[in-house]
Amino acid sequence: MQEGAHVKNSAGLQVLSTLEKGHGRIERRTYYYSTDINWMVDAKRDWTKLIGIGMVLREVEYTAEPGKTTNETVFYVGSVGNVADFARAARTHWGVESMHWSLDVIFGDDHNRTRETAAAQNLAIVKRMVFNTLKNETKIYTQK
Repeated sequence: MQEGAHVKNSAGLQVLSTLEKGHGRIERRTYYYSTDINWMVDAKRDWTKLIGIGMVLREVEYTAEPGKTTNETVFYVGSVGNVADFARAARTHWGVESMHWSLDVIFGDDHNRTRETAAAQNLAIVKRMVFNTLKNETKIYTQK
């Protein structure tokens, strides 16, 4: 649940801070986004949709373990025009990373050596279908 958000803008730099509480932790995220990238001449030539660059600082405080915190800093290039859209895109990216991590743990994706393009794509589709089905399952099955 998002507790609060605060936006600041100054000289081409937009800043958005959020605080979320839930799942046994308090997460503070600060999103920095700048569209003042004229100095990135080569990058703008190579990436025609490049509009800005961003950074996310994420601090997590674990409520069940007083004093335990983790910090993470992640950098991005973006094709959005403001910090709110950047924050939304960054959060979505973490969701995708989480799904890929789950697929690797459950199906051993990092060790899969399927090389034929069609076979690899078909296998990926089937794995995602199975993953989504299992994710939505609420019953617990045991072997007796």
